[in-house]
Amino acid sequence: MPESGWHLRTDEDLKKALAELAKLKSRASKVSVEGSRLFNPGWHLSYDLKAMVTVSEAVTLSALARTESRGAHSRIDHPNVDPGWEKKNNIIVCEGWPDETRRISRRRNAGGSEADFDAGLR
Repeated sequence: MPESGWHLRTDEDLKKALAELAKLKSRASKVSVEGSRLFNPGWHLSYDLKAMVTVSEAVTLSALARTESRGAHSRIDHPNVDPGWEKKNNIIVCEGWPDETRRISRRRNAGGSEADFDAGLR
């Protein structure tokens, strides 16, 4: 994952990380390997590359949506624990790759209702 998305995070750093990941996603979509997948580690790496970029993007979007610090997730711009996040989960939905990705984070509370967060990166 890009350096901007590591341990001590800020809103600005996370948005930089998303921009870097968008560049990587564009490059990864053009990767191809010749030959079959038998005894071809390059084939497997090229296949896994898309998954690694997608997972990195999901982690960064979740970190951007979570406006608190808790455990290993530390936001410099949001240093306190927010009790409202104790019973919420982030769900990142990816539809299409790489051009038609729709990024949504849903925060579900204990009562089952949802609040949508859109990173505005369509």
